[in-house]
Amino acid sequence: MSKPNEYLSIQDGAGKEVAVLRSTEGLDRETAALFAEELDRRYFTPLIERIDLLRQEAGMWHFEVQTQRGPAEFFVRNWRDNAHEITPNRWQIHSVDGGRFEIANTEALDQRSQRFMELLL
Repeated sequence: MSKPNEYLSIQDGAGKEVAVLRSTEGLDRETAALFAEELDRRYFTPLIERIDLLRQEAGMWHFEVQTQRGPAEFFVRNWRDNAHEITPNRWQIHSVDGGRFEIANTEALDQRSQRFMELLL
């Protein structure tokens, strides 16, 4: 997570690792773009820019957020097991349907979003 362009596992169609790429640095533009596209597809993690709504429903947290890719809505069961502080104020959140979301810096969120986060923390 802290160095997304380093030590990339290259696997065959059966999922067997055939090589490890130490870094994407130095790759030609087309190959670097291919790696970036595949990593984005594989590890799609929208960045939460604002929390519009947070409430508990049926034992889960219901989020309505704005991301860099538009609005999103998801549920999180058991916050302590499904949200992880990667570095201070940087959170990765796993939704019940397997989606991943990230808050890059809780302190950079607007006041309302920060108050919602305080409910969780």
